[in-house]
Amino acid sequence: MDIVLLTIKSELESAKSLGFPTSVRGDFTGQGMAPEDFDKKLVVRWGNSALFYNRNGRLQEFKNVANPSKAICLNCSKLEARETFGKVVNIPKMYKGTVPAGKVAVVRPFSHAAGSDFKVVTGPFEIPYGCYASEFIETDTEYRVWFAHGRTFAGQRVPLNGESKDKPCRSNWGYSYREVTYKLHTDTLAAAKAIGLTFGAADLLIKGGRNYFLELNSAPSIDAPTPRRFYQEALKAYAIEKGFKV
Repeated sequence: MDIVLLTIKSELESAKSLGFPTSVRGDFTGQGMAPEDFDKKLVVRWGNSALFYNRNGRLQEFKNVANPSKAICLNCSKLEARETFGKVVNIPKMYKGTVPAGKVAVVRPFSHAAGSDFKVVTGPFEIPYGCYASEFIETDTEYRVWFAHGRTFAGQRVPLNGESKDKPCRSNWGYSYREVTYKLHTDTLAAAKAIGLTFGAADLLIKGGRNYFLELNSAPSIDAPTPRRFYQEALKAYAIEKGFKV
């Protein structure tokens, strides 16, 4: 098989469920692969971490790569990423320096993972150093849209066990799969293209018929059968199109 996945430690077991050779370090010697063999393979970067570097500590990229390191580095800087895809899709209003009186804002660090370091604060206040603040969109309609080489499918986040929260961080909720509208499909692919990602997922809110994109994820959860099958099929189709064996 000509597909290999590089991922982060916390995503290793999940990524391995796709059924392709997968590693945190990019060391596949136990599977008969030497470092020079990588240029003969389609390398898919699934997440970030030390995967950008080779054994000599130098920045490394591959001849044939999906989700290049440049794209993942940009996506890891959440403020810069949002400002980048915000040029092609709708995003919540971003505040600079201070949040005005009476405005409810979401405050998060420039770099964060999953639902960590999440605060909802009412202005006026100065935005803390190392953080960004954006308008809190009051809606219960949050979607995740999985994308892969021009394909998309969507799930609306729903509370597990029938529970609900006040102004929740909605990560780790379940999904009710939904039809992807043409607008949602094209918006998601436009956001992914702006960052440079081929595979991943977009998180967004929907209010008043408008899509508000929050962030992209280059190592989305694939613990459920539906997204796992989606990526398996898309990766194989992508590899075949590029002339690799699957």
